[in-house]
Amino acid sequence: MLAASDKLGLDGTLALTVSGAKPGETVTVRARMQTGDGNTWRSEAAYPAGGDGTVDVATAEPLSGSYQGADPNGLLWSLAPDDLASAQVRDVADGVEPLRIALAAASEGRDLGQVEVAIELLPAGVTQVPVRDGGFYGELFIPPGEGPFPPVLVFGGSGGGLRPRSAAFFAGHGYLAFSLAYFAAPGLPEELVDIDLEYFERALRFLTQHPEARGPAAVIGTSRGGELALLLGLYLGVETVIANVPSPIVHAGITKAPDGWLSNVPAWRYEGRPIPYMSHTDGKLYTVDGAIACTPTYLDCLDDWDRVEAAMMHLEDSRSAVLLLSGARDPMWPSALYSELAMARLRRRRDGRQRHVMFQAAGHTFVPPVLPATMTVVRHEQGGELVHLGGLPAANAAAGRRVYAETLRALAGEHTGEGWT
Repeated sequence: MLAASDKLGLDGTLALTVSGAKPGETVTVRARMQTGDGNTWRSEAAYPAGGDGTVDVATAEPLSGSYQGADPNGLLWSLAPDDLASAQVRDVADGVEPLRIALAAASEGRDLGQVEVAIELLPAGVTQVPVRDGGFYGELFIPPGEGPFPPVLVFGGSGGGLRPRSAAFFAGHGYLAFSLAYFAAPGLPEELVDIDLEYFERALRFLTQHPEARGPAAVIGTSRGGELALLLGLYLGVETVIANVPSPIVHAGITKAPDGWLSNVPAWRYEGRPIPYMSHTDGKLYTVDGAIACTPTYLDCLDDWDRVEAAMMHLEDSRSAVLLLSGARDPMWPSALYSELAMARLRRRRDGRQRHVMFQAAGHTFVPPVLPATMTVVRHEQGGELVHLGGLPAANAAAGRRVYAETLRALAGEHTGEGWT
């Protein structure tokens, strides 16, 4: 018999047990997921049955299969697509519709049961409200229960558009979460060029003045959005900043031109003026197996330290409590090194309100442990080029779990001594 959790959130842990095998038999468990684009994702693992003929996937080490080592969520994050090209174009979960995973167990040709697990991307009781007025393009997620709730503004990076999944997760944990697009969405700029910080200033005002809001808003940004989050802390005085794979160096914008990664146009403006940035027109793009890996490009820029200093944020002047999260195997840009450069500035404040968590084997994307982590090369949403996200799938999934935990602690204001605990 196969027994499993019927519902899981993004930070959930799969409880999966198999019984009815003979002691010492090999039990094979297969997982299958169908996505909205018609693609099928699969994983499997073979386990030795214990002396009582059972397998507990949380503690059993696979003899073979799509992942190694005991891991309760191994069958989830190791799901891989049948159609790789299709999966590289579209995020497996770019909205908040639930995902359903079919699990089946067998031993020596005998069926030991089937179950279905639902990955709930919109937590129970959370209300989703589209926000299209005021020049915004976003989704507001209101927690269940009696408010008001602490507010948080969530945004993505160079992919543009709207990424509501994380905001929905934080609403499930009691935060009034506003997922906000800032380009490549209806009514907004088409490119990551000349984005006004006043747009976010208005969004923060909208959020904190909402009837369900209580207290100042935190911001959470990823990649170029991590750079943006640090800017909002510095320029707008945001109290709490969580920056995933960020940069304290302000980089040029990204256009849709064939060489759009190597531009000399500002990404951000404030009070009508471009924020000083580093141009990349004298750089070159590096590729590995036909996919762009930008980290060498950005490392080349560090040869000219005067130019780096001119584009570096003066984070020592920031009043924000800051959590930085980076991957040591990030091929999109050197987020671990960048985070240490940010820490060097932040530590000058001598207030202990900064922390950097680096994941040794993770790349540019931290994947929730219940979602597939096998896509380390994808097509960029704007230019369509293949780009390397890097990291090992197991490490990216493990980082995903830790990142959510660290972020929730930072939002709760849990910090002591040298930084977040």
